Amino acid sequence: MDEPKPDKRLYPNQEEVCDFVIAKTKQILNHVKGIKEAFIFGTAVNGKGFGTYVEPWRDNCGQINTGSDVDVIVIINPNEIPLSWEYLGTQKELMIYNIGRVTIDKNIHIIEAHIPENEKKAKDIHYFISEIKTLQII
Repeated sequence: MDEPKPDKRLYPNQEEVCDFVIAKTKQILNHVKGIKEAFIFGTAVNGKGFGTYVEPWRDNCGQINTGSDVDVIVIINPNEIPLSWEYLGTQKELMIYNIGRVTIDKNIHIIEAHIPENEKKAKDIHYFISEIKTLQII
């Protein structure tokens, strides 16, 4: 289970920051063959909570976070996952990979791909996507 997150300092220009984060994430994913679909969710698309933490904290994948991460659901055949992506673990039948980062005002924000382990989970993800605010980028 994740440690409790510390307080967060939000960037004042949320819309501009989120547009930048989305563009950088698209840039990373556009070079990957085999992606069928990709959806950003969380603070990068809701425009309300993207920022830096007052102190670092460790998530349940063991990542040290100093700021909001960028969460992306990626529908791809597991055999086509790039070797450069760092496997972080599996949660709820989703394989999680560190696929890159976005730097804003010298603050690093990790981009995490959440990839369904199997076809059934990929179908379940489409229900999840319909229930929350997401932005389809591929």
